[in-house]
Amino acid sequence: EQLERLIEGQIEQEKTLKKAELRALQAQITPHFVYNTLETIIWLAEEENTRAVVDVTMAFTDFLRISLSGGQDFISVEKEEQHVRSYLLIQSVRYGSIMRYTIDIDPALADKRMLKLMLQPLVENAIYHGLKYKETKGNLDIRGYRRGNRVCLVVADDGAGMEESELEHILEKKEKKTKSNGVGVYNVQKRLQLYYGAEYGISYISRKGEGTVATVTIPLDGGKSNEETGR
Repeated sequence: EQLERLIEGQIEQEKTLKKAELRALQAQITPHFVYNTLETIIWLAEEENTRAVVDVTMAFTDFLRISLSGGQDFISVEKEEQHVRSYLLIQSVRYGSIMRYTIDIDPALADKRMLKLMLQPLVENAIYHGLKYKETKGNLDIRGYRRGNRVCLVVADDGAGMEESELEHILEKKEKKTKSNGVGVYNVQKRLQLYYGAEYGISYISRKGEGTVATVTIPLDGGKSNEETGR
């Protein structure tokens, strides 16, 4: 009976994980983002900006390929960085007037494996809920470093920031759909804790009018392959 309960519990957990992964894909590859990207490519083509058309199209292709990753749950930190670079290249064509960005992830982490699709929702939140509401051009900084036996991935902006009351509910599921999709950050947190445990996940620091810092922590050796995890 105990074995049967354990098996049933494992099956339910697997279902929950797969549903969470599907929601992560849906949150990133939204029709809104696809339409905007295609419209941007068309606009660039009409302007006869051939180089930009090629760059944005290649970035969009890379973004989709890494998002899907052949059904794998884990990718390298290097691939995760490439994924968010592709996203930012596309968005910088549309929002270059409101932001500048830097990416500085320790090269020593490149081969470490991690749960995929972690950074892009946090970057999207920073753009749509932080930098878009800043009166002057804002800064978005993405960093990655090792701290002991953990990997820390940081998304920091100097945008609108949040009140304490907003910050308290940032990791809760939002039912109302917005252009940046309210389930994005909630889903990242849920997936992180389902795979790695409650001691890992996202932490936020924010001040109204000063900006927001989101930090993802994962175990250094936490990027097991699908075969190792039985998934």
